[in-house]
Amino acid sequence: MFYSPSTEEVVATLRAADALASVPWAEPLLGHTADTVNNLRIRLDDRTAGRPVRDNERGLLFELRYAEALHHAAARAEYEVNSGVGDTTVDFCVLSEPTWLVELVGLRASEAVQAATNGNGVFASLVLSSPQPNATLAEQIQSEEAEIIKAQERIGEKAFRNGAPVKFPKPAGKIHMIMVDARGFIGIGGDRFDWCHIASGPNGLPDEAIRSWPNPMSGVNDPIAGLFEERCRGRAAPTIRERIHIIGFVCEETFEPGEIASSTFYCFNPHLVSDTVRAAYEAWPLRSPRPQLRRPD
Repeated sequence: MFYSPSTEEVVATLRAADALASVPWAEPLLGHTADTVNNLRIRLDDRTAGRPVRDNERGLLFELRYAEALHHAAARAEYEVNSGVGDTTVDFCVLSEPTWLVELVGLRASEAVQAATNGNGVFASLVLSSPQPNATLAEQIQSEEAEIIKAQERIGEKAFRNGAPVKFPKPAGKIHMIMVDARGFIGIGGDRFDWCHIASGPNGLPDEAIRSWPNPMSGVNDPIAGLFEERCRGRAAPTIRERIHIIGFVCEETFEPGEIASSTFYCFNPHLVSDTVRAAYEAWPLRSPRPQLRRPD
């Protein structure tokens, strides 16, 4: 599969690569992304030149822009660091006090969303309907509710895969965060209500933002639980609750410098929140200057 980044995203990613060229800690990232960056330079001048951008390169573009954001915030980091969970690595180890382990993940428009999108090349419309208790499997899948569950699965894979925890060890002084590029969620990125629902569940959301899903035990529609909630049935949820302090969400629109820092929305894990975590967030290099978080009082 291929990915078609906008001109704005291509320009921003190349800007990030150039900004990182003289940053010692970014050398491994630049080496890992060199082929992708060179291809973007070719295609920026002529979209028919070079090769199509592969779908799995989308994450590399986000890694470059995230690293640029860290650099502009005067942070130092290490790329692809083994934190002691088998041979798995996290994308960034940010060398602050305390240290942060940050893993990036991108949400993609699912096949169900693509099937529900109609367009004529100029305009596009997306219709997702909430499933009724007696809905067919096809009706359940082609819904925003199903997209929330798929997003949870995608995020969960960054902490738990093949029946075992990955990437993040049990907390021992470091802050653990999964950072979500949400642009692909339901094809348009969603909003804070969606992101809260994914991570923290429906508590505190307005009624119109609460999404429900047929309970396989009762057949009754129940509000979808967030990854941080004990009632969440996702396979990765227990590991998320045990090992991940924060899930951050960002949906870039302008790709301008500073957008990631100013627009990221953070959801705190109530099972791990503490004065230490709150203090770490206050000192986090990419903390938004405006309120951009949901955490327990």
